[in-house]
Order: sequence, then C-alpha cells, then structure tokens
Amino acid sequence: MTEKPEQSAPGDVQKLMAFEASKKSAGVAYLLWLFLGGIGGHRFYLGHAGVGIGMIVALIASLFLAGIPILVWWIIEFFLVPSNVSKANHALISQLEGNITS
Repeated sequence: MTEKPEQSAPGDVQKLMAFEASKKSAGVAYLLWLFLGGIGGHRFYLGHAGVGIGMIVALIASLFLAGIPILVWWIIEFFLVPSNVSKANHALISQLEGNITS
C-alpha cells in the first residue's frame, strides 16, 4: 500500500512564498556589517532601526574618542549577526502565520 504525499493547504503555500520572498540572509547581513557596520547597515537590514541609529550616534561620539567605542561595537556585532538573522526570520514566520489565514 502506498501512502499519498501530504498536500499543503493554499494558505501554507502563500506563507511559504511570502517567507521565501522576505527572509533575511546571513551573507547579506555580513556584507552590510563589513561595509556599513559602523553606521549599523546590517541592523537596518534586519529590522533593528533603533540599534542602527544607536550605532550612528556611537560613530559620531567615537569621532571624539579615537574611534574606540564604535570599533568595539563593530567587532561584537560580527558575533551577533547569525542570531539576529535567525530572530528576524522567526519574527517573519510569526507575522506571516498571524496575517494569512487558511
């Protein structure tokens, strides 16, 4: 006896398509961190505008302190990128599950 493959509901397909179109990439986040990390480019990409603005403020403040605060923050952000990408994608999944009804 063969089993029928499970068919997904139309709402599930919509959710999957919306997720695939909007999910965040760790590669893109790392490129933004590398080239625009000092001004929080990767944070804006991941939807954390408040932290991005904080990084801009820290950059301006660091101009008076030889760049030390923003350099330290920039290095710490390298290790936070994977978890922040994961959190952004999980938030997107939650949002999609709440917005699209089957």
